[in-house]
Amino acid sequence: MMKTARIHSIEFPKPIKPIKKPNALRKNVVMVEAAEKPEAIVILFGWFGANLKHVQKYTKAYNENTTFIRTVAGEMDVLTINKRNLTNLAMQVVKEAGKHLKANPGIPLVTHCFSNGGAVVVDRINQIIAADTENESIFLVREHLKLQVFDSGPVFPKGSSVLTAVDEGISNPIAKNVLKVCVSSADSIGLLSGGESSKGTKFWRRMKETRLERCRPAQAYVYSLEDNICDIDDLKDLISYRKELSPCSRISVLEFKTGVHCNLLREHESMYCEFVKGLVKNIQMAS
Repeated sequence: MMKTARIHSIEFPKPIKPIKKPNALRKNVVMVEAAEKPEAIVILFGWFGANLKHVQKYTKAYNENTTFIRTVAGEMDVLTINKRNLTNLAMQVVKEAGKHLKANPGIPLVTHCFSNGGAVVVDRINQIIAADTENESIFLVREHLKLQVFDSGPVFPKGSSVLTAVDEGISNPIAKNVLKVCVSSADSIGLLSGGESSKGTKFWRRMKETRLERCRPAQAYVYSLEDNICDIDDLKDLISYRKELSPCSRISVLEFKTGVHCNLLREHESMYCEFVKGLVKNIQMAS
């Protein structure tokens, strides 16, 4: 079934003037592409340095009759794990998802995030829906969240990994150099993952330990053994921990021997799409 033309985007905070260079630092942005009678709602959270057009390519991993919410967090908000701005973005996503869940009762909600650019926003959403609230959108997201997919992450935010992400994710040379200096400085004083109280360590602990007892979504991890940004040993440790934490939870893994960080669909399209569509079919059958 073809999608309707009901597409809109929201960018915030509103920029004073248009961004002329596509590789300059971006604001948080959300775009919704609504299907007429969707069988699922999928939220795609872009990786660090991604544009919405990059994220749009991953809609092919799902059936056509799907409502897609695509979002990209600003690079500085990702690097600093800016709680206020990421919470604002997460709430905007929850609001949009709630609107479509209310209009299409009973359909499942899927989050599909890429590396830490997406995982830091999913982390905020996890915290939002875990809290007691009477907010209708939060309630609907909590009730309908059935699957979380993690592609090329999450990544334990070591200085070396973050520097590589900046080097590969930012094309604007001035922005790249400034960010690399900031990352090196933050890493040298332990702000990334230098101690139990660092933002990076707290983020990683939540990625490992968050139970989401109220909705218990299935989880899936997709990664490549050749990933030069995500430390695969760290990721495998996280997956093993989550399996032990909730032995009855549904955790699936798709491991590729080859592949570039956040580029696995392009390199393994057939297997990638088959895996994701199978996951969605499973949660639909279980509903």
